[in-house]
Amino acid sequence: AVALGLRIPRVWLSHILPNLASSLIALAALEMGGTMLLLAELGFVGIFLNGGATAELFPDMPPYLYSDVPEWASMLSNVRLYARSYPWTAIYPAVAFFLTIWGFNLFGEGLRVFLEHVRFSFTRVLNRYTLAGILLVVLAVTWARENIGPWRFFREYAGAFQAERARGDIAFLTDEAMQGRRLDSPQLTMAAEYIADQFAAAGLNTAGENLTYFSQRYRQFASYQSPPSLSLSWDGTTWQALVPYQDFAPYPSLFFRSGELGGEVVFVAGGGLQGERVGSGPLRFPLLEKAGLRRSVLMVREEDFLESPLGDWSMVTGTGVLVIAEDDSRLRTYLLPSAAEGPGRWPVFWISREVASRILAHAGRDLSELSRRAESLGAGELLVIPTGVLAQGTLDLVKHERVPVQDVIALWPGASPQEDQNLILVMAPYDGLGVGPSGEVFAGANGGASGVAVMLEILRSWKEMGYEPAKSVMFAAFVQGGYPYGQAPEQPLNPLDLVTARPAHANAWNVEAIIYLDALAGPASGLQVHTAGYERQAKLFQRAGRSVGVPVHLYAGEWKLEALFSASSPYARQRRLFAPPNVPILWVYSQGSEGVVGTVDDTLANINIQALEQAGKALSMALMTMASAHMY
Repeated sequence: AVALGLRIPRVWLSHILPNLASSLIALAALEMGGTMLLLAELGFVGIFLNGGATAELFPDMPPYLYSDVPEWASMLSNVRLYARSYPWTAIYPAVAFFLTIWGFNLFGEGLRVFLEHVRFSFTRVLNRYTLAGILLVVLAVTWARENIGPWRFFREYAGAFQAERARGDIAFLTDEAMQGRRLDSPQLTMAAEYIADQFAAAGLNTAGENLTYFSQRYRQFASYQSPPSLSLSWDGTTWQALVPYQDFAPYPSLFFRSGELGGEVVFVAGGGLQGERVGSGPLRFPLLEKAGLRRSVLMVREEDFLESPLGDWSMVTGTGVLVIAEDDSRLRTYLLPSAAEGPGRWPVFWISREVASRILAHAGRDLSELSRRAESLGAGELLVIPTGVLAQGTLDLVKHERVPVQDVIALWPGASPQEDQNLILVMAPYDGLGVGPSGEVFAGANGGASGVAVMLEILRSWKEMGYEPAKSVMFAAFVQGGYPYGQAPEQPLNPLDLVTARPAHANAWNVEAIIYLDALAGPASGLQVHTAGYERQAKLFQRAGRSVGVPVHLYAGEWKLEALFSASSPYARQRRLFAPPNVPILWVYSQGSEGVVGTVDDTLANINIQALEQAGKALSMALMTMASAHMY
């Protein structure tokens, strides 16, 4: 062929590939069986390649197995853990693997024999005409998928979303007269009544108590009697006051922490901060106890400070803790602390990395160098660095207990008799932080109003376009501030409590998904979706976003399974929400919102109207798809 003048690509297409085609096709079928066998082997030992994960949630118990899809390999892994108690459960995934692998092998061998006995011409089957035909078919199917059927109408309905009307809802909720909509304020009741009126105008059914839109709960929280203070002294006589919410901020403790902080700042790090627990007793820090630091203010890195056993730190310090924040945005966020009493009367503060570096520089140390050194220390090692810097501060809080709040809940019943028992819950917080200790108003335009505004405008657009969901959709504007009264602070709201707010709904629904609408009008365009491990629903959001021209980004950071099921995890506590097991929950927010929510800058003037419109269209498209009888 080369002697005749054929070029290398033509030699490949005309002579090499046609002779290899039959063998490659047969080998590909055989490799499918080999791949299935590999998936079974890896899954059996706890390694998953299709959305599975494991986590040791409870000590002295087998790890919990979680998979987004009913994966055969994960089923086999569960059998390995409980083989003696339930050995027959191995039959089903094992038979499925056996039949699949056997079928691929028979298919591959039969295909090889068939191609050997039939004169197969690779160039006749795959040529420019067949390739062009395949390309045309793919393009036609893609076009039809987007322009024929329900997707075409859904895209039209989603386009009816009007961001200016949603901005009007935000304007009402963030008006100066609303004073930030704190839990115990009459303005919160005004906001609840406004949302209920919008539900009624859209023709939604009541889903609260006593045939109303309202469901009453009781919350507890603490507020600041005076602004928090923290001062440093480099020479023991002159004090330098730090700026609240810039240099430092109260740590969002699970417990009520009012008191005074004072003493020499001592930096501690290393494996010894992980503590030791004997049985069900308190967490002990033997190395810290031996160090004799009860009269010192401990300065620790964020990754070394364990929030859940915070009360156990009272055994090693009696003056306070300074936690070095990895991200200074934590310092700008104003939070309402819990009203639950905790052991010890000393406060805990975030401090910025800049302040921590200045403190360590006074002792001739570098924060980055100490952090690297701490990473190499084992469980029995502790790094203790006295800084010679004195600190004093106050945190003056007052408790508010048994505060009644109203969740506003409405139901759009499904139009399909076969699907109306399946429910999608859409929820968004509507309360705010109120007035700060220095008299500043936290309007909460993005953090506490944009989600509700988008939800209300979606309802209006659906009503105007005549859309009827096949499945039932429940809309809930809830109060996320504070903590449940009479419960531990680490037990935040369970979304299923909103579904069953009316006793008649206790066993009426099969909850298919929970959509949590967070801040949706951030400075950056595009929608962010935290998958929480449920990739199938997240991919649906991406497809819905592409259909209306909105970029949808899936959360790409590391996701820990413990955050799904542990109410005391930082992620769940930050949103005051518990993720029910086995129910897909997606956190939806706009990019760039993290640095705005919870600050005085979260006002109507800083609302990004473009991000609001993009979020509304993408969410409307995704919700209509999820509520469809045949597309989800």
